[in-house]
Amino acid sequence: MTTEELFRFIGALILLGIHGVQNHRFAWSITKAQYMIRLSELLSCERFELIGTFLHLVTPEEEESLSGSKLKKILPIHNYIKAKCSDLYQPCRSLSIDERMVKSKARTQFRQYIRNKPTKWGFKYWVLADVTGYTVDFDLYIGKGGTVSSNGLAYDVVMKLLQPYWFQGYEVFFDNFYTSPILLQDLVSYEVVATGTLNVTRKEVPREVSAMKQYVEKCTRGVGYYYRQPNSNITYCCWHDTKTVTLASTAYPGHTENTVSRRVKDPHTNRSITTEVPCPLMLYQYNQKMGGVDKSDQFISYHKVLRKTV
Repeated sequence: MTTEELFRFIGALILLGIHGVQNHRFAWSITKAQYMIRLSELLSCERFELIGTFLHLVTPEEEESLSGSKLKKILPIHNYIKAKCSDLYQPCRSLSIDERMVKSKARTQFRQYIRNKPTKWGFKYWVLADVTGYTVDFDLYIGKGGTVSSNGLAYDVVMKLLQPYWFQGYEVFFDNFYTSPILLQDLVSYEVVATGTLNVTRKEVPREVSAMKQYVEKCTRGVGYYYRQPNSNITYCCWHDTKTVTLASTAYPGHTENTVSRRVKDPHTNRSITTEVPCPLMLYQYNQKMGGVDKSDQFISYHKVLRKTV
């Protein structure tokens, strides 16, 4: 196989993803007017299948030198793509960290299951994206067995992904899997401010926050309270909507500065009407800027290049 033929194979994969053909064999019968170029002009269907069957991303010598890595069959191209993602783009100030599931039925020890994701089985990636949906950096989770610091896996993931952006004035958003007082306080020392939803049962969370949440749960929609921890940069906020949401932030205050639209029943007419409900600035900014990874997943779904093993 020549370099040109490899490029033709990759081009065919991308073209198949753009047009979303379920059976790749059908694509070779589509006219040039539909595809702008006939796939048969790139390479034959039989040659496409043959390359897909025998294509390896590392040489036997490289694989031998990487024998200690679980990713030895993909590590060089994996690292190359990671480097290009960060080298070719300067991300916006607002970043977010979340999980991404890449669908796979491969029989491997680091295939994961996440119940609340649209793709439940596959490879789990830790992804750093900016507010536009651009994937800035990522790491593949290979399961238990790696070195984890005393602060936990979530802490290590955030610190590793954000390290290239220390001391540059970035802000980052993440969910309650990552949020902890230790993480938020340590990020401040690197000039990175953070906002995230919070699990109040974490042992580092002040007792006042748990008590505040219990009180807010009994309040009406739109009621919120905040607590500023002494000798700390962290502000905690509890706000009641259909349920109570708790956040922690080193970037925003907890007081109410915004409103959000909600559908409620008019007590006089018993009809559903739209009303404005007070909303803390911290939560408003979180809802606006947390979805970078989800937006990136949405863009990827439009042009899938996934193919079953031939």
